Amino acid sequence: PVLKNKIKVDYGIETISIYGNYVYLGAVDGVYIVDINNPQNPVELEKIEHHISCDPVVVQNDIAYSTQRSNAVGCGTNWSNSVLAVYDVSDPLSPNLLTNVGMSQPYGLAVENNWLFVCDEGREGVVIFDVSDPSNPEEKGKINIDQPRDIILAHPYMIISSKTAFKIYNYSNVLEATYVSTFKLD
Repeated sequence: PVLKNKIKVDYGIETISIYGNYVYLGAVDGVYIVDINNPQNPVELEKIEHHISCDPVVVQNDIAYSTQRSNAVGCGTNWSNSVLAVYDVSDPLSPNLLTNVGMSQPYGLAVENNWLFVCDEGREGVVIFDVSDPSNPEEKGKINIDQPRDIILAHPYMIISSKTAFKIYNYSNVLEATYVSTFKLD
C-alpha cells in the first residue's frame, strides 16, 4: 500500500464504515462524513456532533446507526446518555437525527437488511432490532452473551467478540440464532 493523501480529524476515532462513496468515522465527539468520490483527495463534508461518548457507526440504505456509550474512560461521564442514534444521511451535507433509543452500555453493532444487532454489555447480550422503519427501531430479541464488545456478520454466521472469547452463532433464523462454537482468548 502507498499513502496517497490524508485528512485531519479530531481525536478519538473508534470505527470506520464505508457506504457508497462516503466514509463514516465514529468518534468520541461525533460522526464524521468524508467524501471519497476521488479516493486520492478525500474531503470532510460534515460532522454530526453529539455528547462525548464512544461511538461505533454502521451505515445501510442512507441510514447511519451509531451507538454512543458514556461513563467509560474517554467516553463521557453519564450512563443515562448512552443511546442508539439513528440518522438519515441521504444528504451527507445535512444529516438528520431520526431517533434516539436508550441503551445501557452499548458497544459494537452490525446491520443487515431489516435487522440491527447491538452489543450491550449492560444488558448482557446482543440486542436485536427490526429496523424496517429506521425512525422506529423495534426491539425483537436478544442473544445472551457476557460482556459483548463487537459483532461481524458473514451470513449465515455472526462472530461476536467479548472480553474473553469469540462466539459464533448461526443466524439464518434471526430471532432464534443458534450457538455454533467458541474460541477463547488467553
